[in-house]
Amino acid sequence: MSNDVEQAYEIDSLIVGQEPNLIGIFSGGVLPHIAVPDAPLYSIYYRSTGETYRNVGGGSLEADWERSATFSPLYEFIQDQTSSSTNGTSFQNKLSLASSNLTQGNYRVQVQYGWKYSNNKFAFEGRVTLNNTVQELHTQTPANTSNTHFISRAFLVENFSGQLTCDLDFRSTKNGKTASIFSALIDLRRIS
Repeated sequence: MSNDVEQAYEIDSLIVGQEPNLIGIFSGGVLPHIAVPDAPLYSIYYRSTGETYRNVGGGSLEADWERSATFSPLYEFIQDQTSSSTNGTSFQNKLSLASSNLTQGNYRVQVQYGWKYSNNKFAFEGRVTLNNTVQELHTQTPANTSNTHFISRAFLVENFSGQLTCDLDFRSTKNGKTASIFSALIDLRRIS
Protein backbone atom coordinates (compact mmCIF):
# COMPACT_ATOMS: atom_id res chain seq x y z
CA MET A 1 0.00 0.00 0.00
CA SER A 2 2.82 2.48 0.64
CA ASN A 3 3.27 3.45 -3.05
CA ASP A 4 -0.47 4.11 -3.32
CA VAL A 5 -0.41 6.15 -0.12
CA GLU A 6 2.51 8.30 -1.26
CA GLN A 7 0.72 8.94 -4.56
CA ALA A 8 -2.47 9.92 -2.72
CA TYR A 9 -0.59 12.29 -0.45
CA GLU A 10 1.07 14.01 -3.39
CA ILE A 11 -2.18 14.52 -5.31
CA ASP A 12 -4.27 15.85 -2.43
CA SER A 13 -4.97 19.09 -4.29
CA LEU A 14 -6.70 17.38 -7.24
CA ILE A 15 -10.43 17.76 -7.67
CA VAL A 16 -12.33 14.70 -6.45
CA GLY A 17 -13.40 12.62 -9.42
CA GLN A 18 -10.31 13.28 -11.54
CA GLU A 19 -8.15 10.73 -9.69
CA PRO A 20 -10.08 7.45 -9.37
CA ASN A 21 -8.56 6.46 -6.03
CA LEU A 22 -8.68 9.82 -4.27
CA ILE A 23 -11.98 9.91 -2.42
CA GLY A 24 -11.72 13.38 -1.01
CA ILE A 25 -10.33 15.87 1.40
CA PHE A 26 -12.89 16.62 4.07
CA SER A 27 -13.05 18.48 7.35
CA GLY A 28 -14.58 16.18 9.96
CA GLY A 29 -16.20 19.18 11.67
CA VAL A 30 -17.87 20.41 8.48
CA LEU A 31 -19.37 17.09 7.44
CA PRO A 32 -20.80 15.50 10.60
CA HIS A 33 -22.05 12.44 8.67
CA ILE A 34 -18.41 11.34 8.59
CA ALA A 35 -18.65 9.90 12.08
CA VAL A 36 -15.05 10.64 13.02
CA PRO A 37 -15.07 13.42 15.63
CA ASP A 38 -11.33 13.06 16.18
CA ALA A 39 -10.48 13.24 12.45
CA PRO A 40 -7.73 15.74 11.73
CA LEU A 41 -8.78 18.89 9.92
CA TYR A 42 -8.96 18.23 6.17
CA SER A 43 -8.60 14.46 6.46
CA ILE A 44 -7.58 12.77 3.24
CA TYR A 45 -9.54 9.65 2.35
CA TYR A 46 -8.07 7.29 -0.23
CA ARG A 47 -9.14 3.95 -1.71
CA SER A 48 -6.59 1.21 -2.32
CA THR A 49 -7.22 -2.45 -3.14
CA GLY A 50 -10.91 -2.07 -2.39
CA GLU A 51 -10.45 -0.57 1.07
CA THR A 52 -10.67 3.01 2.32
CA TYR A 53 -7.83 4.65 4.25
CA ARG A 54 -7.69 7.88 6.26
CA ASN A 55 -4.51 9.90 6.82
CA VAL A 56 -4.08 10.28 10.58
CA GLY A 57 -0.38 11.04 10.85
CA GLY A 58 -0.07 13.92 8.42
CA GLY A 59 2.67 12.25 6.39
CA SER A 60 3.02 9.90 3.47
CA LEU A 61 4.41 6.90 5.38
CA GLU A 62 2.28 3.81 5.63
CA ALA A 63 2.13 4.27 9.42
CA ASP A 64 0.41 7.63 8.88
CA TRP A 65 -2.64 5.92 7.36
CA GLU A 66 -5.33 3.79 8.95
CA ARG A 67 -8.04 1.64 7.43
CA SER A 68 -11.37 3.44 7.69
CA ALA A 69 -14.88 2.08 7.51
CA THR A 70 -16.36 5.50 8.24
CA PHE A 71 -16.54 6.84 4.71
CA SER A 72 -17.81 5.27 1.52
CA PRO A 73 -15.86 5.97 -1.65
CA LEU A 74 -18.95 6.82 -3.69
CA TYR A 75 -18.92 10.16 -5.47
CA GLU A 76 -20.42 10.51 -8.93
CA PHE A 77 -21.16 13.68 -10.84
CA ILE A 78 -21.89 15.23 -14.20
CA GLN A 79 -21.62 18.87 -15.19
CA ASP A 80 -22.14 21.11 -18.19
CA GLN A 81 -20.93 24.70 -18.08
CA THR A 82 -22.34 25.64 -21.49
CA SER A 83 -25.57 27.57 -21.97
CA SER A 84 -28.65 25.87 -23.40
CA SER A 85 -31.86 27.65 -24.40
CA THR A 86 -35.41 26.88 -25.47
CA ASN A 87 -38.35 28.96 -26.66
CA GLY A 88 -40.86 26.15 -26.14
CA THR A 89 -43.06 24.91 -23.32
CA SER A 90 -41.92 21.26 -23.49
CA PHE A 91 -39.25 20.27 -21.00
CA GLN A 92 -35.75 19.95 -22.48
CA ASN A 93 -33.10 17.81 -20.75
CA LYS A 94 -29.95 19.64 -19.64
CA LEU A 95 -28.24 16.88 -17.62
CA SER A 96 -28.84 13.26 -16.74
CA LEU A 97 -26.85 11.24 -14.21
CA ALA A 98 -27.30 7.46 -14.19
CA SER A 99 -25.44 6.09 -11.18
CA SER A 100 -23.51 2.90 -10.89
CA ASN A 101 -25.26 0.04 -9.05
CA LEU A 102 -25.47 1.48 -5.52
CA THR A 103 -25.19 -0.60 -2.37
CA GLN A 104 -27.80 -0.22 0.39
CA GLY A 105 -27.38 3.15 2.12
CA ASN A 106 -28.33 6.80 2.37
CA TYR A 107 -27.39 9.15 -0.46
CA ARG A 108 -27.44 12.87 -1.09
CA VAL A 109 -28.13 14.21 -4.58
CA GLN A 110 -27.26 17.86 -5.17
CA VAL A 111 -28.41 19.78 -8.24
CA GLN A 112 -27.34 23.31 -9.06
CA TYR A 113 -27.59 25.55 -12.09
CA GLY A 114 -27.72 29.10 -13.35
CA TRP A 115 -30.73 30.37 -15.28
CA LYS A 116 -32.00 33.38 -17.18
CA TYR A 117 -35.38 34.25 -18.72
CA SER A 118 -36.22 36.74 -21.45
CA ASN A 119 -39.53 38.00 -20.04
CA ASN A 120 -40.71 39.40 -16.70
CA LYS A 121 -44.37 38.40 -17.10
CA PHE A 122 -43.95 34.65 -17.60
CA ALA A 123 -41.59 32.15 -15.96
CA PHE A 124 -38.55 29.93 -16.27
CA GLU A 125 -39.13 26.38 -15.01
CA GLY A 126 -36.50 23.91 -13.88
CA ARG A 127 -37.41 20.35 -12.94
CA VAL A 128 -35.45 17.70 -11.05
CA THR A 129 -36.52 14.06 -11.21
CA LEU A 130 -35.12 11.05 -9.36
CA ASN A 131 -35.97 7.75 -11.06
CA ASN A 132 -38.67 9.56 -13.08
CA THR A 133 -40.38 11.02 -9.99
CA VAL A 134 -40.49 14.83 -9.78
CA GLN A 135 -38.60 16.04 -6.70
CA GLU A 136 -38.53 19.77 -7.43
CA LEU A 137 -40.33 22.07 -9.82
CA HIS A 138 -38.68 25.48 -9.69
CA THR A 139 -40.90 28.15 -11.29
CA GLN A 140 -39.71 31.74 -11.17
CA THR A 141 -40.41 34.99 -13.00
CA PRO A 142 -37.41 37.33 -13.02
CA ALA A 143 -37.84 40.91 -11.84
CA ASN A 144 -35.15 41.98 -14.30
CA THR A 145 -34.57 40.07 -17.55
CA SER A 146 -30.91 41.12 -17.76
CA ASN A 147 -29.97 39.33 -14.50
CA THR A 148 -28.76 35.78 -14.17
CA HIS A 149 -29.86 33.65 -11.22
CA PHE A 150 -28.48 30.57 -9.48
CA ILE A 151 -30.22 27.79 -7.60
CA SER A 152 -28.98 24.80 -5.61
CA ARG A 153 -31.06 21.98 -4.14
CA ALA A 154 -30.16 18.83 -2.23
CA PHE A 155 -32.27 15.70 -1.88
CA LEU A 156 -31.85 12.83 0.59
CA VAL A 157 -32.45 9.34 -0.77
CA GLU A 158 -32.75 7.03 2.22
CA ASN A 159 -32.22 3.29 2.49
CA PHE A 160 -31.65 2.91 -1.26
CA SER A 161 -29.91 0.31 -3.40
CA GLY A 162 -29.75 -0.14 -7.17
CA GLN A 163 -29.35 2.40 -9.95
CA LEU A 164 -30.43 5.99 -9.35
CA THR A 165 -31.16 8.31 -12.28
CA CYS A 166 -31.35 12.06 -11.79
CA ASP A 167 -32.51 14.39 -14.58
CA LEU A 168 -32.40 18.18 -14.78
CA ASP A 169 -34.87 19.60 -17.30
CA PHE A 170 -35.99 23.15 -18.12
CA ARG A 171 -38.54 25.06 -20.19
CA SER A 172 -40.34 28.35 -20.77
CA THR A 173 -43.90 28.73 -19.52
CA LYS A 174 -44.77 30.77 -22.64
CA ASN A 175 -44.04 29.85 -26.28
CA GLY A 176 -41.67 32.32 -27.90
CA LYS A 177 -40.02 33.42 -24.63
CA THR A 178 -36.44 32.23 -24.08
CA ALA A 179 -35.46 30.14 -21.06
CA SER A 180 -31.70 29.58 -20.64
CA ILE A 181 -29.79 27.29 -18.29
CA PHE A 182 -26.01 27.11 -17.69
CA SER A 183 -23.33 26.01 -15.20
CA ALA A 184 -25.34 22.88 -14.38
CA LEU A 185 -24.14 20.18 -11.98
CA ILE A 186 -25.59 16.99 -10.53
CA ASP A 187 -23.58 15.21 -7.86
CA LEU A 188 -24.34 12.05 -5.91
CA ARG A 189 -22.64 11.13 -2.63
CA ARG A 190 -23.14 8.31 -0.17
CA ILE A 191 -23.58 9.80 3.29
CA SER A 192 -24.08 6.67 5.38
